[in-house]
Amino acid sequence: MSINSSNWTEQPLSELVEHIRQKYHVSLRTEIPSLVELATRLEMEQDQEHACPSGLSELLHDLQGAVESHLDKEEQILFPLILAGRGSTAHMPVHVMMKEHEDQYGLLRRIRRTTGEFSLPNRAWSGLYRSLERLEAEILEHIKMENEILFPRALSAEE
Repeated sequence: MSINSSNWTEQPLSELVEHIRQKYHVSLRTEIPSLVELATRLEMEQDQEHACPSGLSELLHDLQGAVESHLDKEEQILFPLILAGRGSTAHMPVHVMMKEHEDQYGLLRRIRRTTGEFSLPNRAWSGLYRSLERLEAEILEHIKMENEILFPRALSAEE
């Protein structure tokens, strides 16, 4: 089911939480470290004659730390509250998660600026840039699913 599907507003919260874990959490934990590694390697190998992005690997490392910390909080604090039927008491954890989502938006914007809106400095960067665009879309979809579907449903204590 896609995020646009109204079915997520009808499915049990436990299924929605599991979908978020499987679709987003698992892949983000593997994708981001790989991208940090690739950006670091490319920066070390970059040709001084081409205008290659400077500091991209550092931004990706910052994103990795922010996302991993965020996922841990969801899995260890927020999701257990929701699954225990206590989502209506989760105002503070939800507030923290939404603030962290804003921080992630900021990091994604900085990555876009650093890469010149993903315009390639040279062919060597093409795989990384395509992967960064996919990562950005995945993170934004994840945030939207939580902000617009999971959090409101959990706080309203529908289940």
